[in-house]
Formats: sequence, structure tokens, C-alpha cells
Amino acid sequence: MGGNSKNPSRNYEKLKKIILALFGILLLLILAGELALRTIGFCNAPLYYNNEYTGYNLVANQSVFRFGNTYETNEYSMRSEALGDHEFRITLFGDSVLNGGIQTDQSELASTLLERYFQEEYSDEIRVLNVSCGGWGIDNDAGVVNECGDFDSSLFVIVLSSHDAVGTISSTPIAGVSKSFPSKQYSLAWVELFDRYLIPRIQSKLGIGTEDNSTNTSEGDDYSEGWEFFRNYCEENDIDLMFYLHATLTEVSNGEYDENGQWIINFAEENDIPLYLDIEYVSEDDYRDNIHFNADGQEVIYKILGPVLDEYIDVNYLG
Repeated sequence: MGGNSKNPSRNYEKLKKIILALFGILLLLILAGELALRTIGFCNAPLYYNNEYTGYNLVANQSVFRFGNTYETNEYSMRSEALGDHEFRITLFGDSVLNGGIQTDQSELASTLLERYFQEEYSDEIRVLNVSCGGWGIDNDAGVVNECGDFDSSLFVIVLSSHDAVGTISSTPIAGVSKSFPSKQYSLAWVELFDRYLIPRIQSKLGIGTEDNSTNTSEGDDYSEGWEFFRNYCEENDIDLMFYLHATLTEVSNGEYDENGQWIINFAEENDIPLYLDIEYVSEDDYRDNIHFNADGQEVIYKILGPVLDEYIDVNYLG
């Protein structure tokens, strides 16, 4: 009887050691996971701020490494290197397609490929700037010009899709509200993983609305004023203007641009604006979803605009 009375105490001590060991292992796993998530870029997302001209924009002078890709912005929030002196500048304006998002490395962007080619072929003074942001439309791009000017550009190239024919800048704050456009970093990688990615996906599968994660940042069904803004601004300031109409995968499958795309085509023709189309040059392998290009798609933009801009540079810079 006396020996058995000591067993509960021994069992308790044994159980306590097991619980502490399991807790220690769990803590180590959590810390290891936190480190692993941060290593691949969690808590290091591109940041945004709300802006009266553009609605929202990327924070300037960022340099982040996330999900295997580098993502950088210059002093004007462009996804380009800093501006220098005595440069011949071509400025591309666009949305998430031109921007590439964090899924596209800085070196794989069409703007980077074009700039690198022209600098290697001709001069380091030739710049191909990337003014773009996820969810933007042409009114947002016009807002950049209203705020910052034309960057002494010789040529504007508008790179947008059919859906960008309509809509205007959203009156609702985006940065810091939508999880797709954070204004500050998460304090813990685990929190970001669940709050920004896992929980919204679970809610989506369950049919629960996730407005905070929306990337639809424009509003209205009328044709955007930005199209006429760029036409008029370029005429008044002696800047050349071109359009590049990016096809969605649905449009590629249908073999034609939708109604809004046709409106852009007609606008370009009526105003004698050079227009370049990629619908006949792309395939499913160039997309990562219905709208956005992968690295191969960025190269399509490069290959279509390359000869066009090469000729433009030959006449307006080298000539």
C-alpha cells in the first residue's frame, strides 16, 4: 500500500515533463516556421499609400524580396530605377499587367527588358520607365501626370486592357484597407499567412464575401476621362503617344477584343494614335490567370514594342 501511494506523484511529474517537452517542440516549430516564412518574404510585402491624385500608389524607394522575386520602386513610385540627368525617356503607363506584381521579378518586366536592350545597344541615357500599379486604370495613370508631370518624356505608351476603357478612381480608400494593398508590414509572418492568404481562401470557398481582399479599385460604367486626358496632354506638350491593348485569355480564346476593347481601338483610330495589339501573338502559356502575364507574357510585350520603340529612338534620339 505504501509503495503505491507514491505513483500518482511520479505519474504527475512524468506527465508534466512530457507536456513541457511537447510545448517546447511546438514552440520550436512555430519559431522555425516564422523564420522560414520570413525567409521567403512574409512581412516584406510592397507597401501602398492613399493619394488624392491616383487614389493610391506604391510607396517610393522600396526594395523587397518576396516569394523568390525582387520588387523595387524609385523616387516616383515607378517600378524602375532612379531617374538621372540628361536622359531620353519613354514612359510606359499601365496597371497590374505592366506592373507584374510580386509574382514577376524586376528583371523580367517588359520595361526592364526594353531598357536593358536599348542601353546595351545605344546609350545608358535611354530610359524606359514603368508607371503602373495593381488595380489601376487610365484615370489613375492620368493622376500621376497631374501630380508629378511628364518626367520630361518624349513618348508615352499606354499599356492597358479592355476593361480599362471604363471606370474612374475609387472614392474609397484602398491602401491599408484592402489586404491586397497593405500600408504597413505584418508584425508576424504567421499572422500574415492566415490573415492575408488562408482565411480569405477559406471564406471564398465557403461563399463568404471578402471585400477587403478585392482588387477591383475603380468604380463607374462610363468611359474613363483619362483617354482624352492623355490625348490632349500629349498634343499640348508635344509628347508622342501610343497605345498597347493587352488581350485577356478569354479574348484570345474568342479571337477578338470585347466591346470595351473595341471602344479603345476605335478611339485610337479616330484620333490617329498608333495602336499595338497582342491578341494574335499570345497563348495560354503566357498567362498566370485570365488577365495577368507571367514572365513569358512580359517578353511578348517586349518583342512587340521593341521594334516599334527601336525605330522611334532611331528617329528621335539617334537621328
